[in-house]
Parts: sequence; C-alpha cells; structure tokens
Amino acid sequence: MFVVQRRGGYPWAEGYFNRNDNAALPLELPIDGDPRSLYVYIGDDVSANAQQIKQVLLRLVVSGADVSNKIEVGLNRVPLSLNVRDDGWKDRQIFSPGPQSPSGGVNNWKSDPNQKLLRLDYEVTPSYCKLGTNQVTLRCAEHNSRNTTVSIKIEKLELHVHYVEA
Repeated sequence: MFVVQRRGGYPWAEGYFNRNDNAALPLELPIDGDPRSLYVYIGDDVSANAQQIKQVLLRLVVSGADVSNKIEVGLNRVPLSLNVRDDGWKDRQIFSPGPQSPSGGVNNWKSDPNQKLLRLDYEVTPSYCKLGTNQVTLRCAEHNSRNTTVSIKIEKLELHVHYVEA
C-alpha cells in the first residue's frame, strides 16, 4: 500500500523530527468543482509487473460529504472509474470533524459510532501507475445539497496493489 501523508505527529517532538506538519492531508475539496491535486509515491514498478498484479485500487476516505456529492478522480491525468462507494465508513484513525489526536500512544482508539465518513474505491489499470511520484487529481463534480458552507475533506488517500499469489 502506498499512501499520502497526514498532518500530525508526536506532541513532544521538536522541530521536524517525527512530525508531518507540512503533509498534504487532510485536504479541503471545494464544492465549486475547482480541482485539487495530491501526489502519491509508488515504490513498485506496477506497470512493468502488471502480469503479477491481481488488482490496483485507489481508496479515498472523505469527511463532510453527503449522498449528493460526486467526486471525480484521475491518476496521472487518466480518469478513474468508481468501483465502491460506502457512505457509512468508520475509521478509528480519523477524528473529523473534531481535532485530530496526536500520534503515538497505546493505539487503543475506538471508532465513533456516530462517525460519518465516505469511502470511495476507484479501479486503477496498472499501466496508469508510474514508478515514483504520481499525480492524483480530485474534483467535486456534483454538489446538490442546499448547504453551501459544507467542508468536504480528503482525509486519506491510499493506493492498494494486490499481487497474484505465487
């Protein structure tokens, strides 16, 4: 799995050691359709090893979205097809809309039963992936809610590469 870093870090750290203060996520996605870009580093040559790969998917975890929101995603300027939409996703590592807890600790956080996240899985053709930095473009293509003050945030971006078992 290849990920885009989230802001946060150890609260006792000084300077940049063990901190991600400049990380790209969470990223606010405007509801007016203005695109945003994130960059994910892929350390495997997915395109060259396509014969050994069962599936590649790009997963987004989003807060603040509702059923009227349609998020378009592209990888290296190629549009991706939505494979799975889960409007009731729970993630114990995400605390939105509340403040994010610092990293570290005993890792015993519980999922909030009232949490409302959106999980979007997009199918990726292996040849779309480059070894190294890959551009992911995101755009809120539809927003039919009357609430114009909504804040849609990309909380997580993960690229999952599933290899064929030997």
